Amino acid sequence: MGRPKGSKNKPRLYLTGEEVEVGKKPTAAQRHQAMKRQVALCVHDGMDEASIAAVLDLTVEKLRALFARELRHGRDLVRAEELMRLDAASADGNVAASKAILSPPGATGKPGAGAGAGKPSAGTDNDRINKLAFRTINGGKNG
Repeated sequence: MGRPKGSKNKPRLYLTGEEVEVGKKPTAAQRHQAMKRQVALCVHDGMDEASIAAVLDLTVEKLRALFARELRHGRDLVRAEELMRLDAASADGNVAASKAILSPPGATGKPGAGAGAGKPSAGTDNDRINKLAFRTINGGKNG
């Protein structure tokens, strides 16, 4: 006979940062985790607190109270996640990921560090690492 017709019986898919089964709402913890990731990405991108609060539909005070760690260390949190992804890809045998992880410390874009010290192209080193990371995540494809 099948399912009855109507909007109540349609399967639903809720998208968040964590995997959620079809038809189930994400838990409060999963929603909060997704928002933490979004705040960290916004900080990494250079957005100010007022802009992030507007995107999340929060007041700046509430943003500071709920996401103090992400506001303070967002850039490092995103970088650490990216390194974990590169490490996983490297463990699976991806040579580009291994090269990105083993690149000299000067390639991280921090001035005065490692072999890249004195070079004005610290931004291009970051671009190179980002391109390698995206290629690794996409399975070797550039686009």
